[in-house]
Amino acid sequence: ELKKHRGFPRQFGTNYAKNTVKHLRRIVEVLSDADILSYGLLSLQAMDETTLSTIKRSNIKLDKYEQLAAEFQRARLPLYVDLMVGLPGQTVASFRRDMQECANREGHAKIFQTQLLVNSPMNAPEYREAHGIRTTPGALVLETATFTRDDYEHMLTLRELFYTFEKFGVLRYVARHVRKECGVPEVDFFERMWTDVAADPGRWPVLAFSLVALPRFMVPPTSWKEFLRDVRSYVVDVLGVPDDSALDTVVQVQWALLPDRSRTFPASVELAHDFEAWHAAMLDAKHHGHLDDWPDHTPDLRSFGPSTMEVDDSRGVCEHELGRHVIGNPWDSWDLDASVCRAVTIAK
Repeated sequence: ELKKHRGFPRQFGTNYAKNTVKHLRRIVEVLSDADILSYGLLSLQAMDETTLSTIKRSNIKLDKYEQLAAEFQRARLPLYVDLMVGLPGQTVASFRRDMQECANREGHAKIFQTQLLVNSPMNAPEYREAHGIRTTPGALVLETATFTRDDYEHMLTLRELFYTFEKFGVLRYVARHVRKECGVPEVDFFERMWTDVAADPGRWPVLAFSLVALPRFMVPPTSWKEFLRDVRSYVVDVLGVPDDSALDTVVQVQWALLPDRSRTFPASVELAHDFEAWHAAMLDAKHHGHLDDWPDHTPDLRSFGPSTMEVDDSRGVCEHELGRHVIGNPWDSWDLDASVCRAVTIAK
């Protein structure tokens, strides 16, 4: 009633209870229908059970998180998940899994570096000793008993790759196709590509340049089409993705959803296969409990007929969201207006 007659409140965001969703659907409906609710935020810190136990947050039930994510996706509202890098008990492998869990659930991940706060339980001498924390209060945790300084730097690189290709969506749709065709999880795909291209940069020169420059400058590398040409060469020649009309479609979709100041909107993209219908089938499989094995429960893209995809840019991504460091603002996103893009929070 207040919103209807006074125009306020304009926006509402909160951390939702992690272990119960009993009343959540009705809460989301009320606030969403009134155009008040902008996003959901879940401060998990980690999803790995060992890490959660080490930091004394093992009471979090991930199945409740999945229900929460589903409620927000049904309402076409964004759900953000806070993760941390550098936690005691964490390893490179567990951090990689945490990011993959976010990709599986199609959520926006915000990943923060762990800082040792003066009055936190983590700063207790016995806790620091037990978990090999070697830093001073107020400083970042760069090493523990479960990861070395080199491991930490590797995790920061993985975070950068994840932000660029998954969170900002630079290769989000190519990565889904790679997983369907080859069974390679998205985070593994990003990491393997980074390793392979660094070993032979002359074979994929635009991709090699982009892996270094994109996270820092977040602007098109010469051209997105040249970038995607190298990506296509990599996934075909190295990963064995079939070079066919399905891959044509995915590359077209990926290009259509990347920002560039020279683009004009609205735009229509003619596709050999209905990627939007395929993407909806993938999400349906995930919502029915197939977060890890959705490729086994989703039809091949090439089985879908032709379609036209509509794209717009109501948030002004092409005008306002380029040229920032990928880690600069954890709320940033390059999602445009298309049915396959993720909902994002918009300041009102």
